[in-house]
Amino acid sequence: MSDMIMLSIVIPVYNGSEYIDKCLMSIKEQLFTNFEVIIVDDGSSDSSSLIIDNFVQTDNRFQYHYQKNKGVSAARNKGISLAKGKYLTFIDVDDYYSNNRLYNFEENINNCDYILTNFNYIHVNNGNKNVINKFSIVKDLYIDDIYRNIIENKEIYSYCWNKYYVTDIIKKNNIYFKENIKYGEDLVFNIEYIQHTNDVKILNDYTYNYVYQASSATFSKNLNSLRNKATYLDAIELVLNYQIPNSSRENLKTRYLIEGSKIYRDLMVLNEKKIANQLRKRIILFKIENLSSDKLNFKNYVYYFLNLNFPRFSKWLVNTLN
Repeated sequence: MSDMIMLSIVIPVYNGSEYIDKCLMSIKEQLFTNFEVIIVDDGSSDSSSLIIDNFVQTDNRFQYHYQKNKGVSAARNKGISLAKGKYLTFIDVDDYYSNNRLYNFEENINNCDYILTNFNYIHVNNGNKNVINKFSIVKDLYIDDIYRNIIENKEIYSYCWNKYYVTDIIKKNNIYFKENIKYGEDLVFNIEYIQHTNDVKILNDYTYNYVYQASSATFSKNLNSLRNKATYLDAIELVLNYQIPNSSRENLKTRYLIEGSKIYRDLMVLNEKKIANQLRKRIILFKIENLSSDKLNFKNYVYYFLNLNFPRFSKWLVNTLN
């Protein structure tokens, strides 16, 4: 390995013992070797640390760092602070690389500021896999196209793990994940990063494997989970402060009302009226200040209206139609 580390790979881990061996092995077996792996254990209570230790003891490119449970953003931020590579990327513990991913990165970087890649969406349900290729852009995009694709969840999405960043740009501009935001933190991170980039490259390969475990997915509607989801509204408000294309701005405003009204509805179903009514006032004020009724299409307006005014009926209707 040369003295200069080309790539830092940050992995936040929380109780990932079921998946982490496959994740780390997929990195260890890469054709490209000039990287460091910064594994941040966010207070796991399972055997993750024992599995990680096997890699740390046998390969000095792997580092293990422990912290008390603070959440995925704090774990990623710790990884950023420790990173020594020229470039930086992330991988989630339940995902894995194809063995040519980092080789393709090395062959195509050309001193770009921001490299965006494809990924495979692997839906696993009771052992059955369904692989779907995502992000099929095959041409270069203008910067406004990048904004639109990330914000409007088109081909690129706002994930941080299908992208490569320049470490110095992150550190010099103090770009970190907002630890108080539990939903949409990667959206804010990417939009803030783009403000400081000049050269964006699309890398059209399917070498990141994003795994969705349907059998283990939970859809909790308890108070804490809804509080966390409400931070997505904070994320949208932050992004709206940046210079972004008008279509993306309108998309975010609509999303604010739809997602906010949905959270309000679910809070009312839980009978959390005080918190729900505070949120309702916030949503209505946002609409008054940012969006007129005619900006919502009919379907969105009806959904928004029912959620805010007839939350239990709206919830029943959604469950019935689904």
